[in-house]
Amino acid sequence: MKRALVVLSILSLALLTACANLVIVFSIGTTVGAVSLPLGSDVVITVEVDRSGGFAQPVVVTVTGLPNGVSAANLTIDAADASGDLTLSATAGAQTGPATLTIVGTAGAEEATAELDLTVTAPGQLNVTVAATGLTIPWDIAFAPDGSLLITERGGTFKRLLETVLSDIAFNPVPPFATGGEPGLLGMALDPAFAVNGYLYLCYSYTDNGPLNRISRFTLQGNELIGELQLLNAIPGSSVHNGCRMAIGPDQMLYATMGDANDSNAAQDQNSLSGKIFRLELNGAIPADNPFPGSPVWTLGHRNPQGLAFHPDNGRLYSTEHGPASDDEINLIEEGNNYGWPTVMGTAIQAPFTPALLAYTPTLAVAGMAFYQGTLFPWENDILFVSLKAGQLRRLELAPDGTIAADHVVVDNDYGRLRAVAVAPDGRIFLATSNQDGRANAPFPHADDDRILVLEPGP
Repeated sequence: MKRALVVLSILSLALLTACANLVIVFSIGTTVGAVSLPLGSDVVITVEVDRSGGFAQPVVVTVTGLPNGVSAANLTIDAADASGDLTLSATAGAQTGPATLTIVGTAGAEEATAELDLTVTAPGQLNVTVAATGLTIPWDIAFAPDGSLLITERGGTFKRLLETVLSDIAFNPVPPFATGGEPGLLGMALDPAFAVNGYLYLCYSYTDNGPLNRISRFTLQGNELIGELQLLNAIPGSSVHNGCRMAIGPDQMLYATMGDANDSNAAQDQNSLSGKIFRLELNGAIPADNPFPGSPVWTLGHRNPQGLAFHPDNGRLYSTEHGPASDDEINLIEEGNNYGWPTVMGTAIQAPFTPALLAYTPTLAVAGMAFYQGTLFPWENDILFVSLKAGQLRRLELAPDGTIAADHVVVDNDYGRLRAVAVAPDGRIFLATSNQDGRANAPFPHADDDRILVLEPGP
């Protein structure tokens, strides 16, 4: 059973009569929204009663407008309780599609109603729409606080998608991007105070007597990226294996992946920046509590990690990592650990190395990852990750100890190569294709590639 983070609050407004007038309010994060209920499953709605004004009556909660095959147990919230759980259940043969439910709260002679949009879905049933076309190798995508989607393109351009309008964001001045092959403008992370300061962090390739990578902070001001502050320079680069996925941790530190730059032995060299995951303060300083004093290195022994995401609740850090011909990896990243490349790969156990949680052979070319948060899909805190070669979006359920409990294919090569994934504030899932990178197989690239795709529950 999945618990939808839907809060139905029954607010006691004013005790001007024997029973307060009741207003039922829905809140899904910051949206008034919808929930998805797959066939043969349950979704739990938490109902809260605000008793701060002295309201002390039991509240009976019922649901009307249920589709055929969907049921809801009646709920009574006792006078001494502040909340209760209302479970909606769909049989395997329930009627699929959208429905508007009426939630009824009754306290004595008083009654209040509110609506909830419910979509009953068949397993694997998705609505996929196209939000943007004509992109060129989008590498990373991230949502800004205003709901716009920010997009890096490997060729050195930066775009913003707001609703259906795609616009260019200019660099001023333009950094010395080195492009061609796998290098270019790559990963991105938004500052925790982005809404106030406009700071965002970019990882890109450049050349200085050879290929290198750099992590910098920029300020997004209007339609320009200005004020580059270089945080970490002279990271070895190559035509392949440049890593460069980034994330801000719950500790307000910047984490970034870096590939081995086609020098596998460097991944085991603690003094090399190749084949590592870094941890930096947001101003580029090296944290005093990093595991290797004076070094940005957080973990070592990586080949080419291409995905990085923190669990929203417990703060655990996960990554995806490209293997060679075998053993693409899903890793749980922990301070100071050595993940084995090139000595050991995949889930093989060999001290002192840390094995992967999960490995894929043949490889998928695993790429961007994100945690699902929202109620459109009953996947709260599951890992979503995409892959290039396999063209898949996969969903990983986690066990309480952080290991992987189940692995599901959500999209299976229907849209070609997939590079990045992000979850919108309203729970929709956005994907970026990478069919213009020269490695797509027929029938791709599509005439409109590269594209930003949007996933919602079907039908």
